Amino acid sequence: MPSSVRVSAGSAGASPPSLDAPAPAPHGRAAVDGIGETALDDSGTKPAGLTLRPAIPADAGTLAAIHRRARESADIPNLHSRTSVRRFLLRTIRQSQVMIACRDGVPAGYAVLHNGWLDQLYIHPDHHRRGIGSALLAWARRDTPGLRLYCFAHNARALAFYRSHGAVVLSEGDGSDNEEGLPDLLLGFPEA
Repeated sequence: MPSSVRVSAGSAGASPPSLDAPAPAPHGRAAVDGIGETALDDSGTKPAGLTLRPAIPADAGTLAAIHRRARESADIPNLHSRTSVRRFLLRTIRQSQVMIACRDGVPAGYAVLHNGWLDQLYIHPDHHRRGIGSALLAWARRDTPGLRLYCFAHNARALAFYRSHGAVVLSEGDGSDNEEGLPDLLLGFPEA
């Protein structure tokens, strides 16, 4: 992850310094196996009706709506308009690995991977606690040893989620490096 960009993780992260900044450069990872098939969470469970698929540019508006609602539900300020977020996500879809989780064909959350970083993981609040975050995190971790992410320190729900999946706090930030000015935590998943 570029040192100048700190981004969202879960409904729990520091956002990029500016959504008008260029999206991360492509990371060159191979396509993910099993796309469009029933998603597995990290315990191997198949949540009913849940599938994962890569995002396409036409998904940017839907992902922007999920992004904004997830942030609202976690008391993270939405500093940018839906249009600005949609433009940012359109660039992100074109330049990063973006996976959408659909429940019964309806997008319910998404995750963005870039160079070993989980840049974003947002779940629409109507779909919390249904295995969607676990399935997206399992996808992100599958081929990404040493996965890292940022989480806002006040987002207890997201922090508990990541810790329940083995994340540990690597460092703490005072908010001076993120657009929201909120304290954040750098999390990582140590290799077993």
